[in-house]
Amino acid sequence: MKISDTEDRDRNLSNDPRKARGQIVFVTIIFVALFAVMLTWTAWYSWDRREFLFNEQHNGRDTLQEERVTRGTIYANDGRTILAQTMEEGGHTYRYYPYGREYAHAVGYSVLGGAGVESACKYDLLHTGISVPEQMELDQRLERYPGNNVITTLDPALQDAVVEALDYYGYEKAAVIVTDPATGKILAMVSRPDYDPNNIEEDWDRFVNADEEEGEDTGILLNRVTQGRYPPGSTFKIVDAVELLQEDPNAINSYSFDCEGSWTYDGETVKCYHGETHGEVDLTEAFADSCNSAFSQIGVQQIDRSRFMSTLDKLMFNRKLPYDLPCETSYVGLDENTGTESMIQISIGQGTTVMTPLHMNMLTCAIANGGVLMEPYIIDSVTDSSNTAIKSYKPTAYGSLMSADVAANLTAMMQEVCRTGTAYRMKDTPYYVAGKTGSAEFGSNLESSQTYYDSHAWFTAFAWDDSRRICLTVVLEEEGTGSVAVPVARRIFDAYFLE
Repeated sequence: MKISDTEDRDRNLSNDPRKARGQIVFVTIIFVALFAVMLTWTAWYSWDRREFLFNEQHNGRDTLQEERVTRGTIYANDGRTILAQTMEEGGHTYRYYPYGREYAHAVGYSVLGGAGVESACKYDLLHTGISVPEQMELDQRLERYPGNNVITTLDPALQDAVVEALDYYGYEKAAVIVTDPATGKILAMVSRPDYDPNNIEEDWDRFVNADEEEGEDTGILLNRVTQGRYPPGSTFKIVDAVELLQEDPNAINSYSFDCEGSWTYDGETVKCYHGETHGEVDLTEAFADSCNSAFSQIGVQQIDRSRFMSTLDKLMFNRKLPYDLPCETSYVGLDENTGTESMIQISIGQGTTVMTPLHMNMLTCAIANGGVLMEPYIIDSVTDSSNTAIKSYKPTAYGSLMSADVAANLTAMMQEVCRTGTAYRMKDTPYYVAGKTGSAEFGSNLESSQTYYDSHAWFTAFAWDDSRRICLTVVLEEEGTGSVAVPVARRIFDAYFLE
């Protein structure tokens, strides 16, 4: 009878136990090595992603950590002004926000999932930098460890100036961000309507169940600076100008357009705001007067569609912004098949185009910084309870969004906006200002004739003197023409440069 290959192999192994043991050892080594690799990778991943895993809301590690560590303090950029701290009263521990509503959306809150800096820095605030002997001493006294502290980039004087400017004019629905274009530091951030983080738990149900039809404020918890998406209106003409000047640097001198109050092409007509007639204008005058007709003609006839799509991508449209805290994506629906009507609307920042104030501020900062964008950030450093630095965040260049020449030409055009154009209320300042207004139409009260639109008022600008430079972006919801936002910006600039 013929012996099968399997039977023959088994017989050979039984006749040679050393060979069998060798194979067993070999297999064991393979399994041990694979297990060691898996264990090492798991340990490395857990360490490398420790903050992400800690912040994962489903694991509950932060709740356990709060039993061992007193949540650290959040400070303004001076390292002295307290924006959030842990207090104890009658055996009860709670989080206290000394400035209440003023820093609500920037600093956020620590409960109910958290928001703002409180949420972004939860890992640091709930971990301690004290030594092991100090920890042992506190363990013996049954006391919690002091958490690390977070120093933000927020400037108390500028934050106050923003709040005071909005209060002065009575604006209750707004978004304002102030930044340093040379570093990317966020110096002030205000979103309205706002809330008191000291009462967030008591007010929570009312906020999340608000009904706009019943006259209640909706979206109170939304940070409109980073998560509010608005049609940019005429501020988008900055983007048009970037593309035109990249394709034709001489357009600053050679472009000419005769505005008759409207422009018709391919059966589609666009009107200048309120039907205003601007007459014969060059590029700077069209930009300063915010001429819809001229910029529609530029978008449809003057610029190359494919190159414009590439520029939009470079300017961070339709993709995540380089900002670590939650933020929305700005959108422009442009492709090779976009028709004339849609192209006209895109050119004047209308239609389906939407932007966040943060994004517009970043583009403005790039112009102010010679074309180079510095990534925006709001956390400056982390220190332990004895003020020894544990982490420091440094300015980071995102890259060049445009050439220095394009940035210089745009700066000159934006200065003219503030001297003779739609932001004329900025003229005669003792400091230099360059800006662009925008009237972002979002609905119609007279749908049949469409002669009047509700508008959000935009103004984005930067100002400088011999030693300092800051950039700001203002959006006032449902307040009409962009020139309305200019006085708010001027009060903020005055507070920074003159006081």
